[in-house]
Amino acid sequence: MRLGPTMLVPAVLLLVLIDVVGGGWAVASGLNTLGDAFSGDARMAAPWPMIAFQLFAAFAAMRARRRGAIVAAVLLALACIVSAVSGFFDGALAAPGMSRAQVGFQIVLVGWTAFVGVLAIARQGKVNDHLQGAEIDEMCVADEAVQKLLHAASVRLGWSARAYHRVLKVARTIADLAEAGPLATHHVAEAIQYRRSLRDG
Repeated sequence: MRLGPTMLVPAVLLLVLIDVVGGGWAVASGLNTLGDAFSGDARMAAPWPMIAFQLFAAFAAMRARRRGAIVAAVLLALACIVSAVSGFFDGALAAPGMSRAQVGFQIVLVGWTAFVGVLAIARQGKVNDHLQGAEIDEMCVADEAVQKLLHAASVRLGWSARAYHRVLKVARTIADLAEAGPLATHHVAEAIQYRRSLRDG
């Protein structure tokens, strides 16, 4: 399975679930009280402000306009990397009184946190012109009106699949420059006009 940017939110939601399970386990086994299971003294979970920030940043990275999404993805990546590194060096890893299973759980938590950081870094990881295949489908989300416009232009102008994808990528760039989210018909119409002008010229 290819790791795509749409995996970011599900990966963060799973990370939150791991944190909740870890915090509950720490309370049940006496490693933490309920009050500090999600604090800076937590043994098997991230502090609750970090959990809240990871959730906010993940949704912002996928839903915000282009520039804001990139900033959110970078901040999420930094937060996850800092959290993962501190998990190894803050003294809580394999602390006295922890079972092997609990230490194993800590390693899973730290490893998954690092993985989420990598996903955030790789949210797109390339300019629009270099998008390929399924990446185009993920980054160039088009509603029904946009799809109809593209199909009509493709049939009328005799585009190949390659030309169709090129127009989509140009439309995505136009939308990015306008700091827009999903493609709109005017983005695609402008991209089609550029395509026709280049061909006619």
